[in-house]
Amino acid sequence: MATLSGLCVLLLAALSRAVAGDDVTPVYFTDGGELMLNVTRSDTKPIQNILWKFNGNLLAEWVQDKVPLELYGAFIGRTDLNIADARLAVRDMSKADTGAYSVEINSKVHAQSYDAKWIKVLSQPEVVIRPLTCSAVSKSCTLSCEADTKEAGPVTYSWKMGGNQLNVSTKDMEINSVVSFVLR
Repeated sequence: MATLSGLCVLLLAALSRAVAGDDVTPVYFTDGGELMLNVTRSDTKPIQNILWKFNGNLLAEWVQDKVPLELYGAFIGRTDLNIADARLAVRDMSKADTGAYSVEINSKVHAQSYDAKWIKVLSQPEVVIRPLTCSAVSKSCTLSCEADTKEAGPVTYSWKMGGNQLNVSTKDMEINSVVSFVLR
């Protein structure tokens, strides 16, 4: 019975998300970087008006033959709107640009919106060998990829040996034989 009620809750959660029609895509940017928001449309009607919002406030507006492209607030001078496909590009991003971006096309709220998140640029990682006494006679050693990942957003790890990608996607990699590697 508990399994059935758990399944019911999951189905209700999925159904409420589908009915709401919201599809929030996380996007990431760094200081001084560019944010490119592409819009996928199933509607084949020509675009007659576009309204982009940032955290619910006007960001950019265009209405064919009525309102020329108008940019608002901090987005003036660093934003481009492609009126053919509603693609928005914002340059010189900063932490203040973190938030929700949404678009209306032809006076209809587009189902997809974006959650823009600032991340810091990571410094070059360092490979640390453990134990420090690891040597050719050690039975096993651990290589650990160390870097300051605070405020870095989602971090992924990958390891290579001899130019070949290894099937290791964690911060640490255990080695049981002699391994040579190049950190890039």
